[in-house]
This record gives sequence, C-alpha cells and structure tokens, in this order.
Amino acid sequence: MIIMKDINVTFLEEYKRVDNYIRDAFGNGEGVSEYIREMEARQAEGVVRVATWKDDYKTLKHLRWVRNQLAHEVSIRADICDRSDVEWLRGFGKRLKGVRDPLAVVNAWEREVAKRAKRSYGSGQSGQSGQVVQSSQLGRSGQVGQSSARRSPAPWIPVEPIKKTSKRRRGNKAGCVVLVLLVTVAVVLALVLAYYLLK
Repeated sequence: MIIMKDINVTFLEEYKRVDNYIRDAFGNGEGVSEYIREMEARQAEGVVRVATWKDDYKTLKHLRWVRNQLAHEVSIRADICDRSDVEWLRGFGKRLKGVRDPLAVVNAWEREVAKRAKRSYGSGQSGQSGQVVQSSQLGRSGQVGQSSARRSPAPWIPVEPIKKTSKRRRGNKAGCVVLVLLVTVAVVLALVLAYYLLK
C-alpha cells in the first residue's frame, strides 16, 4: 500500500504542475477543466486536425476524475491510478511547453487558414480570415487574454485548401431534380393518354 500511496502522491504532483501551467500560460483560473471545455467547444476542428484529439480528450477527463477522487472521495492509499497515468501527464506537460498540445495544433491550423484567406481575398476585404482568428478566445495553444506579442510560435501545419461548392453546381443539382420530375409527369400523362386512346 505504501507503493500505491507514492504513485498517487506523484500523480497529484504531476497533475498540479499541468494544471498550474495551464492556469498561468492560458491566463484562466480553471486549468485542466478550462482546457477540457475548450476542447469540447472546438471538437469539430480538433478531430480532423489532431490525430490524438479523442484520446487526449478522454484521458484528460479521466485523469481529472482520478484527481478529484484522490482529493475528495478516496484514500491516498487507494488503488486508483498507475505509473502510466503519471507518465501521460508528464508527456502532456512537455507538449504544452513545446506548443504541441491539441489546442496549439488547432490554433496553428486556424492561423494558417487565416493567412491563406488574407492572401486569397486581399487585405481590404473582411472575409473568413477575421472570423477564423476570432473563433476562439484562446491565444497560444489556448491562452486567454494574452497579447499576440507574448504568444509563442506554433508549429506550421500543412492545410488542405478549403473546398467550395459553387452556386452553379448546386443549381445543376436542383435542375436535375426538376428535370426528373418533369420527365416522370410526362411519362404518366403519356400512359394515361395511351390508355384512353386504346380503349
């Protein structure tokens, strides 16, 4: 049981480091909980752009639960976590500091999309570029309330160009539906007419 206590104490220390880093770097008072909420808010982009998004999200939620159990519900000697949990937290802390965490990757992608939109549409037009940058309140890898001068550069993530459906193609689809309906009505009318003429 002493070994279990040591693992739990080490886990709590690592969790506190990660939680404090997020509080300090991201400028909010809720640490891991705020990070999880931001992941939930940006699920659509994250799942597409970050291979480990789902696993990171589930693991963070589970480790927050473990921390809450140790802090409020169970004994420090409880068999509730293991060394792999401690190692995951250490690895996640390194990703946070290296700006390689899930939110940092999504932010890098959004910045790249904004740059491309600005180049495509020109600086005089307000297009997607302004919306993409403002779609999150987070700065570097999720930092709230920090100026752009303090943000660390995030790694460049290659982005596929945004596919646009032209109005012409959408019009063709609607035109095809109308054409099929007209042909169907014409065939029915021809059959009814033929029936009455042959009678």
